[in-house]
Amino acid sequence: MQLNNLTILITGGSSGIGLAFAEALLQRNNRVIICGRNPDKLERARQQHPQLDSHCCDITRENDVMALAQHIRQHYGRLDLLINNAGIQRAIDLNDGEAHWASIAEEFTINLVAQVQLTQLFLQLLNHDDGESAIVNITSALAVVPKQSAPIYCAAKAGMHNFTRTLRYQLRGTSVRVFEVIPALVDTA
Repeated sequence: MQLNNLTILITGGSSGIGLAFAEALLQRNNRVIICGRNPDKLERARQQHPQLDSHCCDITRENDVMALAQHIRQHYGRLDLLINNAGIQRAIDLNDGEAHWASIAEEFTINLVAQVQLTQLFLQLLNHDDGESAIVNITSALAVVPKQSAPIYCAAKAGMHNFTRTLRYQLRGTSVRVFEVIPALVDTA
């Protein structure tokens, strides 16, 4: 797949790996849309790269995601690359006697559920006849080799790993390719 002159959406694109992807893809003459929950981080990213199209969007909120999809339909009419990068990792000790229910639900939702829903929502914009498109899911080596302090993150990334594999099977025969990126250890917030 050629990586220039594309319309690209990167979730969690205002910092870390997502922003690095945005910077690299902007250099290849792409239309890059980033979304994230923190308006200050989004504004800093746009100040660094005025050509970015940034949207404050919590991918766990249906209204935010639908507004983002509507914006992409209205302004671009298509999507060529979806990079599911948003994620959070919390240290949770399930044996500490505390009820971590809200934290557990939020971590699973951001790292797995919302990304599956986003993928389904954007498949119509990605599946077009005039060239290849792709979905790139950012997972983690912790999906395969988990660490004790982050059981929910590791489980959610294992889910994304398997979702990526099954999605690849489902989309065989379409113009949409499915990739998994398992980054090395990175020094980001």
